[in-house]
Amino acid sequence: MDLDGAWARNLLKMQEGPSILRVYSNDDEGIAGLEFANNPLLSEDETIFWHHPALKNATEWLQTRSEEQFNTLREKGHRADLCIVSYSGAVPSVLLKELVRLGLTLFIIDLPWS
Repeated sequence: MDLDGAWARNLLKMQEGPSILRVYSNDDEGIAGLEFANNPLLSEDETIFWHHPALKNATEWLQTRSEEQFNTLREKGHRADLCIVSYSGAVPSVLLKELVRLGLTLFIIDLPWS
């Protein structure tokens, strides 16, 4: 089923902001998504817990979303996931809890550094 990117962005209230580097969609490929910013810098204690600001930003964004929003997406025949690229550290437990709460799949893609 084709994804209407504008519909998905509106449903999930996807918009650029301080914690979101970019919002993107490609209706032909059936994807819509966010790229979370890897800033602001974290304190030493925050770094121990979060590892990267983007993981904290993703978690905080997901915490403001409801199960119903993602269920609506799935009822239309779409999938939702979180993709972490070029990262090989621990995934914070609070982020994992949000993924479970919302029924999202986690993909970790290890790309070589350019």
